Amino acid sequence: ENEPKLFWKCPRRFYSNGERYTASLSANDAHEIDKQIELAKKTMGAKNLKGDALYEAAGGNLDNKELVAGTTLYLPVHASGGLFSCGDGHGAQGDGEVCITAIETALEGTFVFDLIEDPGFDYPRAETPDHYITMGMDPDLDQCSVKALREMIDWLGAKAGLTHAEAYMLCSLAGDLHVTQTVNVNKGVHMMMPRANFAPKV
Repeated sequence: ENEPKLFWKCPRRFYSNGERYTASLSANDAHEIDKQIELAKKTMGAKNLKGDALYEAAGGNLDNKELVAGTTLYLPVHASGGLFSCGDGHGAQGDGEVCITAIETALEGTFVFDLIEDPGFDYPRAETPDHYITMGMDPDLDQCSVKALREMIDWLGAKAGLTHAEAYMLCSLAGDLHVTQTVNVNKGVHMMMPRANFAPKV
């Protein structure tokens, strides 16, 4: 009861030095922090067979802070035409997005689409300049972790030529599991693996 209670307010000002944007947040006007803005679209998906663009196997409300400009996002196409949609712009978000929202903002973006015939997987994946990313969405965080792990094991097998046992061991040694978000009905976990570990076996 004697601990101070902090109530963070919405960002009250944004500013730029010409290269980077920053949000200034305050708590009870006594504590203030600055947070670098990292613009990203957090809802991206294609239509699925049920006609629901938020169905996780086709993307949806991924809320993954790694999906910034320059990231490649793989979205399985489950319905004719794909019918991509996106929204839910974030200025900044921590892993977990534990307080209902991130810094919500309107965004415009340019997307480049490539159609990959028979990619060999049927669940969203991503690549950044430094990592490969697999995802798992489910109401149970344990099941999210299982899904993200199994997807990474499969990807390492297909791309790096590792056996299931080798890929499983590598995930334990070099893969990082992150809680993507805990605010949606279906929670999220993603695994990040350094790109260097995807070099084919010699």
